[in-house]
Amino acid sequence: MFSDYKKCSCIDTEVQDAYLKEVNAKYLQFIWKKKHGNPEDMCEVKIEEGSFPFSCPQCSKGFQKKIRLKKHLLAHSQERPFECPICKKRFKRKYEVTVHNRIHTNEVSFQCDFCLKVLRSKGSLSTHRKRHLKEYVATCEECGAGFVTKQEYQNHVGSKHGQSVHVCDICNRPCYDKAALQSHRARHEEGYETNTKYRCELCNKTFLQEKYLKHHHMRIHKNGGQRYICDHCGKRVNSKRSLRDHLLIHKGLRPVECPLCDKKFALKTTLNLHLRTHSGERPYKCEDCGKSFTQRSSFKTHVRYHTGERPYKCDFCDLAFVSKGAMTLHVKSVIIMVIMVVHQLI
Repeated sequence: MFSDYKKCSCIDTEVQDAYLKEVNAKYLQFIWKKKHGNPEDMCEVKIEEGSFPFSCPQCSKGFQKKIRLKKHLLAHSQERPFECPICKKRFKRKYEVTVHNRIHTNEVSFQCDFCLKVLRSKGSLSTHRKRHLKEYVATCEECGAGFVTKQEYQNHVGSKHGQSVHVCDICNRPCYDKAALQSHRARHEEGYETNTKYRCELCNKTFLQEKYLKHHHMRIHKNGGQRYICDHCGKRVNSKRSLRDHLLIHKGLRPVECPLCDKKFALKTTLNLHLRTHSGERPYKCEDCGKSFTQRSSFKTHVRYHTGERPYKCDFCDLAFVSKGAMTLHVKSVIIMVIMVVHQLI
């Protein structure tokens, strides 16, 4: 299979020959899949959103800007307008000549192993690679755009949506006003879980002060709270964007691909959680037993086994559960038993 990637014509042969030994096999595989993978799912999403008006006439891939389509068309073209002044080899793109020239000069370069672009510094390369990996530190709730730096996100929210943004200096989570930032910031303080006094009756989220709980009600649960309902499964969410993202699951659309394995996801946030399985990162650790978790939700459910808290109660009996999923399975089993009893009585 790897020999197929090495023969792939979409990766310029001169650049490939010079740098093949330095490029990780996984990244070459990623480039190959990006060029030859089935684009139908991605195209369906782009056409539905109406934000990719420029389409490639040869492979139907969509682009937001005409200049990006123009650059993409070079992948299909045999034209090589750029020449190395030393050895006269020709290339499709100007930056490929720059990369190639470093063979002659032995100059240290900061080159992206995904697209072969050369950056000016190690920091610029690190930021650039995050865009390929979709390692976003913030996602805009208005339009769904992802950003790899806090400054990019702040500029976007201010210029595109006319909003000010407050970002947590510990985890980079964006908050949309000062009160929300203060409430979130308190969660990083030692002993937060044991000191919380105010609990939301609608979603069980806890807060240190009553004013933060009131702010949470106004922002999340106003006008009845989760007022957007999925027609397929009945799930309720509190924004149009959340509903749109949720519907991707029912449509079977998984446009976000992991660059390190073959898995695909409907949402970028799900991919970010998945990437922790590759990195081994488990940031949430139980102080009672030492067990660690990749997701905060799994960690909070686990803690309830130690505390004995069971906030999810069955409507049919007195049983209570540590998670909504466990309660749902129980309710389904109760419904099945009721149906069986009814059939026996008929």
